[in-house]
Amino acid sequence: MTLHNGITKLLAITAAILITACNGCGEKKQETQPEQPTTLTTTARNNIVGVIGDGTTMNVLELITTDGDTLNMEIGNDRFFGGKMAGDTVQVTYISVENQLISSTVVNLMTLRHVWAMHDDSQGVTKYLELDPNGRAHLFVDKKETHAYESWKIDDGFITLTSPADTAGIAKVDTMEIEMLDSDTMTVTNGERSITLWRYN
Repeated sequence: MTLHNGITKLLAITAAILITACNGCGEKKQETQPEQPTTLTTTARNNIVGVIGDGTTMNVLELITTDGDTLNMEIGNDRFFGGKMAGDTVQVTYISVENQLISSTVVNLMTLRHVWAMHDDSQGVTKYLELDPNGRAHLFVDKKETHAYESWKIDDGFITLTSPADTAGIAKVDTMEIEMLDSDTMTVTNGERSITLWRYN
C-alpha cells in the first residue's frame, strides 16, 4: 500500500466516525414523564362499625371508627336507616371510588337493637323478635321463647338470623331486608311479603 493510499483510507475512516458522532448529536434525550398520582377505585363492598360524628350533614357522614379514625363519606342511595343522631353507633356498607368513600347502606344499631313485635294473623298470636347488642337473637310467641338464634348480623341492610346447627351440622339461615326503620317502627321483607314490626321496648 502506498503512502498516499494509506492517508486516503485513514481520512475516510475518520470522516465516517465524525459523521456517526454528529448524527448522535441531533438526537434528543427522552424526557422522563412525571408519575401520575394513583387513584383507588374499587366496587368491592366493605362493612365498618363506628359512631356518628357531629360533622354529619344531610349528604355527608362523619364516622368515628372503633380505632379512633375519622372518615368522611358521601351518603349514597338514601339508604340511611334509623336516624342520624350524633353519638349513635352505626354499621356502614360502603365502596371507594377515586379515593372518595361512598356509603351504600347505613343502619343505626342503637335503633335496631331492641325487641320488635308483630302480629301473626294466620296463627292469631303476637311474635316478638329480640336483637340484642351481643349478636344474639331470640323469638318469642306471646312472650314465651320459642327459638334462640345462634347469631344475627347486618350486611348492606339485610338482617341475617342464623339458627344453631342441627344434628346433621346444618344451620338454618333466615334473611330479611330492611325497607324502613325508625325509633318506633321497622318494615322488612323476606322476598315474598313485607312485614311491619313495632318497637316493644
